[in-house]
Amino acid sequence: ARALRLFSTRPEVSQAETMTALNTRHIFTEEHDMFREMTRKFFTEKVVPFHDKWEEEGQVSREVWKQAGELGLLGAATSDKYGGAG
Repeated sequence: ARALRLFSTRPEVSQAETMTALNTRHIFTEEHDMFREMTRKFFTEKVVPFHDKWEEEGQVSREVWKQAGELGLLGAATSDKYGGAG
């Protein structure tokens, strides 16, 4: 079991360079930060460069969609009964 941390060593959000800086919010754990970093990297590398093209085509690359699913980026609001995050 994980020990409850009464005091966090994380800086306050107001002390961060940006509002989206990692390791600043007390409500997040290191696991959250790892997920946030992975998500940012995925979107920066796999989505942003192709966004305009997909908007014109009206669809996202099937390959990128599958990659997003494999990383757990899809189905967050879908019941785990149906394969979502719950």
